[in-house]
Amino acid sequence: MQAVAFAPGHITGFFKAEVGEKEPEQKGSIGAGFCIKEGVTTRVKVTSSEKPGFKITVTGFQSDNTQVSEFVEENFLKS
Repeated sequence: MQAVAFAPGHITGFFKAEVGEKEPEQKGSIGAGFCIKEGVTTRVKVTSSEKPGFKITVTGFQSDNTQVSEFVEENFLKS
């Protein structure tokens, strides 16, 4: 199973950071700005393995902060 998603870049004119929320989907910035054509493409590939768990790479390198990716992965596998 494989999925690909693109998120365009965004330039914020102003924002308010919502950091006190406990639920990840309620965190982030709110405000106004505009999207640009440059952005990020994310590819998810699920393969069978004898080892449990998952591996997250960012442009071929192991990232030191994958909290959002881990949240999505954990909830994706529940489906």
